[in-house]
Amino acid sequence: MAGEHKVRWLFHGTAMVNDYDATLDWLATYCGCRVLEYSEQLNPGIARRGGMTWMGDNSLELGQPIIPGAASARFVERFGPGCIRWPCK
Repeated sequence: MAGEHKVRWLFHGTAMVNDYDATLDWLATYCGCRVLEYSEQLNPGIARRGGMTWMGDNSLELGQPIIPGAASARFVERFGPGCIRWPCK
C-alpha cells in the first residue's frame, strides 16, 4: 500500500534519558546489554554523557543531558526521556 511504512530492521537507535547510570543498570540486568563506548561531550550542540550499548544484534545509544539549556537538554524537556519501565510515566 502506498504511503505505508514499516520498520523491517533496526541496527542503531538512540534514547535520551534523565539518568544514564540507572538506565544502563536496568538494561544490563533485564536485557543483558553491555557498554561498547562511553564519552562525555561538552560541545553545546551535543552536551551529553553516555554512549553505545550492545543488546543482541542491535546497538542502542544512551545519552543524558549534562548542560542545562543545551540541545540535548531541550530535546528531553520537549519530548521527555526514554522509558525504562512499562508503562511509561
